[in-house]
Amino acid sequence: MQLTTTSAVTMGNAWMHDFQYSNAVVELRDFPCGPPTQQKDRSAILSGMGLRFVRGEERLARGHALVYFRTADGTTLATYLVVPPVVIDLAKYMPPMFAGQLPAAGRADVAAMPMPPVPEEIEGGVASLERLAVTRDDDLIDGGSVPTGSVERLLFAAAEVGRAYGEAYQRRDFGDALPETADTSLAVDEVLMSLMGDHERIGEIAKLIGRLRYALDGNDSALAADTVSDMARIARHLPAKYRAEEVIAVAQLAGEKGARLIQLHLDRCFKLANEDYAAVARIESELRAITAPENSV
Repeated sequence: MQLTTTSAVTMGNAWMHDFQYSNAVVELRDFPCGPPTQQKDRSAILSGMGLRFVRGEERLARGHALVYFRTADGTTLATYLVVPPVVIDLAKYMPPMFAGQLPAAGRADVAAMPMPPVPEEIEGGVASLERLAVTRDDDLIDGGSVPTGSVERLLFAAAEVGRAYGEAYQRRDFGDALPETADTSLAVDEVLMSLMGDHERIGEIAKLIGRLRYALDGNDSALAADTVSDMARIARHLPAKYRAEEVIAVAQLAGEKGARLIQLHLDRCFKLANEDYAAVARIESELRAITAPENSV
């Protein structure tokens, strides 16, 4: 089915004397009465029009959709609907002689813009549109059946679906659909930790141990708890061989013994990161000697 601008104008002269395409919607107005059968057909288009989502949901309209129509001869026609995310005042971009013919911006009955305004024949039929909708993450709407060869009815059907889709989009509750706001600072820290090497992560834990010891000496339980939480977050990025959980545990021990244990554990971690396994063996021997039962306090 070949549709051209010339044929659209010719049919428009016979069926209506004024139409305008503006503010993201084709508006048809002041239709002549015409023969009763023609008026009946037009009413059938309006009454049969509905939003039948093949992909997506009406309550979660994305604001962009492929819509297709079927003709009696099996042809699939389609257009693309877009609800502008911002108010478009087309009068600003039109010559003054035409600007007065456009409706005011910000009107309440915002509709989705059909592009092209007259649905075009699609090769591959509905199956190709389904694949395209998935690829582009578009809604897909079945516009129903339309008569063959009537440009006016195709124009009107696309405009009517666009109006209904625009209304569905306006009714959408975006507050319910949006995810809860995450703590972006934590997300950034996680990314930074993932980019660090083991040596740098151990250095960060060593810095936090100094803050933890300060909090413990000053009986600041809130600061101590926050510091332990920060240390645990870094520890998740270290391999098990560093025994980071044990490092955090001994960092909370008071007294000289606690201070000596944490120093040995940090030394062990740094030597392990440097692959100085001989030094690691000596440190582990000293740790066993300090934590032996007879040396327990």
